[in-house]
Amino acid sequence: MNKKIVSLVLLLAVITTTITLILQRQDEGQSTQMPGLGSQGTISSSEFLNAEKAVEHYRELIRKHPDDVNNYVQLAQLYLQQGRLTGNNAEYLPKAAALLDAALEHSAETSEIVITKATIAATLHHFREAKELASKAIAMNPHTAFYYGLLCDANVELGNYDEAVRACDKMVSIRPDLRSYSRVSYLRELHGDIDGAIHAMTMAAEAGVTGQENRAWVLYNLGMLFLNQNKVDSAEYIFKGILQERNGYAHALRGLAKVQGMKGRYKESIEYYKQAIAALNEPAFHEGLGEVYQYLGNFSEMRTCYDNAEELYHEEQEMGENNSLEMAEFFASHNRNVEEALTLAQKAIMERKSVHGYYVLALALFKNGKHDEAWTSIQQAMKLGTKDASMLYLAGAIADKVGNAEQSKHFLTRALTVNPNFSFLYAADAKQILEKHKTFGSL
Repeated sequence: MNKKIVSLVLLLAVITTTITLILQRQDEGQSTQMPGLGSQGTISSSEFLNAEKAVEHYRELIRKHPDDVNNYVQLAQLYLQQGRLTGNNAEYLPKAAALLDAALEHSAETSEIVITKATIAATLHHFREAKELASKAIAMNPHTAFYYGLLCDANVELGNYDEAVRACDKMVSIRPDLRSYSRVSYLRELHGDIDGAIHAMTMAAEAGVTGQENRAWVLYNLGMLFLNQNKVDSAEYIFKGILQERNGYAHALRGLAKVQGMKGRYKESIEYYKQAIAALNEPAFHEGLGEVYQYLGNFSEMRTCYDNAEELYHEEQEMGENNSLEMAEFFASHNRNVEEALTLAQKAIMERKSVHGYYVLALALFKNGKHDEAWTSIQQAMKLGTKDASMLYLAGAIADKVGNAEQSKHFLTRALTVNPNFSFLYAADAKQILEKHKTFGSL
């Protein structure tokens, strides 16, 4: 056999083994236990004050030692964290970028400068740039786990899943911790291994520090894994536990809003959404609240919520965020501007060839009556075997429109098996289409 062919075969074997290790559950035969939840009390305000003190500390160091570039980088990274905590990226991202430019006036480019630039690019959803910068940082310093994490994230968003798995594997091998385990979890979720995803996210939570934002975020994602499988009580336990550790955490409040909605407690759901919005003014929170009002037939409040969400999406665009995919999904999901949704989805898929990107494109095509094209796109969205009820519903709805009743029944049944309460907007439609198939199938 040709030596080049032998080398290629060996390389493919290594790649296959790596992918298997990341995607294979490490707890075969074991049941997933819930993470331990503590009681930390109100921490976010003190954390913010500590961060402000740290900001002043590095500002003072920069004044005293203007040639020490590490101080610029540390302050830039603090600003990025402040943007994440407050949701005010419009203020903090430009400050971080300016500090990196100032650092380059005193020093040649370092791997920390490059990876901080990559973090800014990823925050703004410029994932191709983030991938290039993360790769550059790794070439300069191949022994830092976080660099591979950012490379993994960028490749996931670009649809380069084998590359994402390899980056994640390297990250875990360097430092098995909250950040690496949480990425393992997401990759398993994308590949349809929900039990494995829950196990890895539980490991991530256990590796975190009680009350810290990154542990709260991991716990929120763990709760959502349960909620998306209709394990509502488990999700509620986790979301309430987060609030015990980190009072007022916006994403946990949003999680509880979803829980209450799925339990039919709409007044409580609305209140939790309002609390979440007061804590963090995210467009997705306004969307969720609008969907509750839409379900209840309160169309005036619904329109206000959707208007607020759209305004926030436009504000993100104005600060340089590439949110075409998110806006496309928002428009298409709520029949708000389906023509613009398709334009945005087609623009987004040129770069973000992820399963989610193809799902949004399929949704936009479907809402514009382009059912054959939507069917092609949804096949791409399901190529990893992701067990997402909304995705399965859309596949079933599209199959119905293209005249494939058997496929429609198959996907809709799977969607409702995964989560019969997956959406205020679409769960009832899934049941209606299935009922239609049963009625006509019996004639």
